[in-house]
Amino acid sequence: MDVLKRPHTVLGDDLEGFYRNKCVAITGAAGSIGSALAEAFARFDCRRLVLLDHFDHGLLDVVERVGRIDRRVELVDALCDVRDGERVARWFDRVRPDVVIHAAALKHVHLGERHPGECVLTNLVGVRNVLAAAQGAGASAFTLVSSDKAASPVCVMGATKRL
Repeated sequence: MDVLKRPHTVLGDDLEGFYRNKCVAITGAAGSIGSALAEAFARFDCRRLVLLDHFDHGLLDVVERVGRIDRRVELVDALCDVRDGERVARWFDRVRPDVVIHAAALKHVHLGERHPGECVLTNLVGVRNVLAAAQGAGASAFTLVSSDKAASPVCVMGATKRL
């Protein structure tokens, strides 16, 4: 049952082929968007799927769920905060991702308005850290998962996403 009633996107074979036999790292893997991406990528015949998040309980949950989808994919749980550039770089140097999907972000507008510094640290510094680590590790592709809040920002959250 689709509770949210959102349209579903079916990804084509050509896209699946792009990820086949690659190491894919997903930041924010314990979040709603990151975990949905992790489940989708588990079906793409990736060689290795690196799931990175700082929320330990959520990370364990998504690793266990993804592991039930396809036991052939090598799963790496990376307990790490994107705000810590040195730690992200160490993880990426270790796992050498071919592709990085950066979904880690603060996304709740009301909390962002009350805690703007946290938005800046996660949504700006975090992006910079993950991008630098991806480049340093030789990743060939980087995707920033953003939101519609960035289109015409009227709040701190939207402004950090747009920047």
